[in-house]
Amino acid sequence: MCESKTLKARRFWQVLDCKYFFYSIKTISILLIFGITFGLTYQLSNIAKAEITYSELNGEISLESRYFFKDPINNIQQNKNLSLVAKPEVYLENNSGTSLTITPFFRFDESDSHRTHWDLREAYAMLYGDLESSQWEIRIGFDKVFWGVTESFHLIDIINQSDVVEDPSLEEKLGQPMIHGTWVSNLGNFEAFLLPYFRERTFLGQRSRLRNNLVVDSQQTNYESASGRNHLDLAMRYSNTFELFDIGLSMFDGTNRSPTLSFGLDRGGSLVLIPTYEQIRQYSTDTQVTLESWLLKFEGYWRNGEKNRELIEQDYAAFISGFEYTQYAPFNSKAELAFIGEFLWDSRGKNSLSAFENDFFSALRIAINDVNSTEILIGYMQDLDESSRSFAFELGRRINDQWFIEFNSTLFSNLVSRDLQFPLRRDNFAELTLNYSF
Repeated sequence: MCESKTLKARRFWQVLDCKYFFYSIKTISILLIFGITFGLTYQLSNIAKAEITYSELNGEISLESRYFFKDPINNIQQNKNLSLVAKPEVYLENNSGTSLTITPFFRFDESDSHRTHWDLREAYAMLYGDLESSQWEIRIGFDKVFWGVTESFHLIDIINQSDVVEDPSLEEKLGQPMIHGTWVSNLGNFEAFLLPYFRERTFLGQRSRLRNNLVVDSQQTNYESASGRNHLDLAMRYSNTFELFDIGLSMFDGTNRSPTLSFGLDRGGSLVLIPTYEQIRQYSTDTQVTLESWLLKFEGYWRNGEKNRELIEQDYAAFISGFEYTQYAPFNSKAELAFIGEFLWDSRGKNSLSAFENDFFSALRIAINDVNSTEILIGYMQDLDESSRSFAFELGRRINDQWFIEFNSTLFSNLVSRDLQFPLRRDNFAELTLNYSF
């Protein structure tokens, strides 16, 4: 009996320690924010005083045309659109090595006002130095961070919010306010992230294609945390290379970047989707193994705190695993052929909020290796439980040192009504982009 009480007491304290462990980290992190911010403010004030030893202005201007092959479900949606994109970048560095990077983003769309927007993709100051045999680096401001190794979908990439207005496939990201510290040593790379302000996901409007049947009303956004956008999110990451293995281990604790959407009414009484952002914790890993012409890839996570498709909170696991095999100089040519295969899985099954809960992705990437850097990608995604599938084609070719042209197309086929992509069944499209780099 005494032993049973002892075991219960141990379990109690283990749960208590686990419960308050992250709260302790957050308390320490808040103190660190004040300390680091004070130090950085002092250092950054010297940028203006110190002599600028190097400056650079470059960027990209793009003219983009998109055409949809089928008429929309809703008559208010457009069949085509033309837009202009500007993404300049300014880089300044003083004689002490402190640098400042600013990368704004602008898009003007002639037919869809929701796609006309701007953002600060990057606006950060960077300091770095040596500590005995190791190096450290600190960035403060708006920045973009990428985690992951797979081709079909970037599953564990969670630091930055997705810019759905730019890319419904969640590839484009908004700039995230952060303090990002990195320590590089013989033991590996250690990173810590303090994320003091949350950025809501952007959503497409009524005239937009590639969206849900109902629009999302961001004015009614809800948060699980009483702090709302000001909730302090934390993340940590360790990465290293062990001979054939490139390994990353990550943890994120904070506001989920993917909101749960529930039905509601807007001010006019129309049916809309209302986003709610929960507090989650995610433990993830990404691994790549290099075996001559083969790359074996895996990324996956365990996540708790997120609601499923039935709006019930459910802990779950998800992963993507696959390979990339490259054949060099086939048929005595200069080209490279890369064959890609990946399996995507989510333990929630049909209750998943991801469209890729049990799917297989295959692709062929062709690098011509000519003077124009021509590359082609042909991809195919198949749902293993249903008939739903999609096809992707991408072509990129450099015209000269400053001009580059891109063509891509996405086709959806046999989408079943249960599929989360079902609202896209008439949104097959082709896109042509002309880029000018300066």
